[in-house]
Amino acid sequence: MDIFALPDVFIRKLMRTMEIEDRMRLRLVCRAFEQLAADSHAGYFAVGGIYKPVGRNLAVNFGDTPFKRDAQSATELTQLRSRLFNGITFAKFELKVAEIKLQVPTDLFFQLIATHKIVHL
Repeated sequence: MDIFALPDVFIRKLMRTMEIEDRMRLRLVCRAFEQLAADSHAGYFAVGGIYKPVGRNLAVNFGDTPFKRDAQSATELTQLRSRLFNGITFAKFELKVAEIKLQVPTDLFFQLIATHKIVHL
């Protein structure tokens, strides 16, 4: 069966259900699969969010994975993700920063938002 003969809609839905580890293995099969993995979303997370600031930093979670609360780790995260994939899809993305008072690094905040390219406010 030629997977590339399938409609794009079906391929995108199929790729969304794959775990990151499976995508990494798929990239090793051949260049066509490498391009398919790179052109599709990086994965589907049921939950993601930017949560209560701690000092001048934000708590960020993608699925069950927490990330360090500094701009350097956010830069590394976005660079790694952009090298591997073109997007991440969230079923529910929460932004809980009720009392920001501009105490968070705004460049980090907007960098994280811009990473996902699809922002619904």
